Amino acid sequence: MKDDLSKLKTEDYLRKQFGDLSESEIAEISRELGQDLNSIVNDEEVDQRIRKMFVASDQEMPTLSAAVRTKLETARLNAENEQSEGDVYALPKRYQGSEVKKGFVGSRWHTSAVIMGGLAAAAAITIAYVSFVRPVIPKVVVTFAEAITLLTPGPETGFLEPVFTWNSGNGGVVDVKVRAADGSAVAELGNAFSPLRWSSMETKARLESGTEYQLEISGRDGMLETRSFRTAKSAGGAPVPAATLEEIIDQCRSYIGESRPADAWMLWGELTGEQKADPGMQELKAEILAVISG
Repeated sequence: MKDDLSKLKTEDYLRKQFGDLSESEIAEISRELGQDLNSIVNDEEVDQRIRKMFVASDQEMPTLSAAVRTKLETARLNAENEQSEGDVYALPKRYQGSEVKKGFVGSRWHTSAVIMGGLAAAAAITIAYVSFVRPVIPKVVVTFAEAITLLTPGPETGFLEPVFTWNSGNGGVVDVKVRAADGSAVAELGNAFSPLRWSSMETKARLESGTEYQLEISGRDGMLETRSFRTAKSAGGAPVPAATLEEIIDQCRSYIGESRPADAWMLWGELTGEQKADPGMQELKAEILAVISG
């Protein structure tokens, strides 16, 4: 029963992200992912596996039909071309849904109704072309960031499951790696967008409290940014906003007072769209960013 429910959940997830997929199209994606959908336990795992389809920029995906390839490729291009500039929490369309849900969605493929309409149109054009001319296998092109401004974490974080955030001028992807003091990799993820939750990374070890780490962010041509950060002795868990706006404001200002404005920015990013739109929360956002950039 658990496997059946997981399969239904994942099929529903794929349809939401890529449109009205048929059973056969879902089966194609499942085969490309390399395992049955009922063995994939959550959306983040689906996302990571789909991302790996796009790792090699010159590789083709011959086992997928033209219609499915078009849906996947169009979603990826929309994500790269429509990413908002200047605000790391104005997420790429690929990571937005019709409603903004609580929590970072940087590691998930949430597409809008407009994108779904574009996917359907693109799929229809491709099907017509394939029917009367010949199959076209689109090549995947990965756009890497050329420069970034790193926002979080700060020199010290109170979270053992932090959120890594940065601004990228061209909206491209980056490779992210966290190293321990001895140089060993603790966690990493390739082709990552900001914000990147700790839970979305491929982890090799947990972060420990009161410990130094090195964050490395690189692009196609090499390192873009590095930062040393330390976990506080009392560090634990992930950013979790309080129940009310007033309490959230107190949380964030407490972090700022403890010289942890980057932690306040992580927490602000966990708010719902409705919470972020509140005038008080907009003032808090400006306050946090002023401290981080100051």
